[in-house]
Amino acid sequence: MDRATERKLVQAARRVRANAHAPVSGIHVGAALLGASSRIYAGCNVESSVLQTICAERTALGQAISRGEHEFTAVAVVTEFDPPWAPCGICRQVLSDFGLALEVIMAGPSGPVRTRTTVGELLPMTVQDTDLLAAAQRAGREARAGGASGGGS
Repeated sequence: MDRATERKLVQAARRVRANAHAPVSGIHVGAALLGASSRIYAGCNVESSVLQTICAERTALGQAISRGEHEFTAVAVVTEFDPPWAPCGICRQVLSDFGLALEVIMAGPSGPVRTRTTVGELLPMTVQDTDLLAAAQRAGREARAGGASGGGS
């Protein structure tokens, strides 16, 4: 990704971060997802009083999917911390569904980008759809084999 696109992506995440709803933690996070169409989809975290949070990354993803975008090249995540926080485990897993090569850019509320990585590097032992399908097929074969032989309790 070129620097101008990266800058736009990070700026979008910084802008939307101001809209975060975090009445308990006070932690505001913004994320911006770059679609294969070159459109940018931004989202912020939405927290409830019992810390049931929709993270900024998943909010941005919901925006994109709702508008028909299903392929992505990068996500920028902006937090108030230095070094900036990486996406949480749930977000890493959800983002991995869209490709382990998805670039992850982490930045603070101002200044330069601090970290660039990929979803695959953040989640090296991810569970992919193909893993789940293979496990389900294996379980089905084993169940059929167990039933055919009269096994069980």
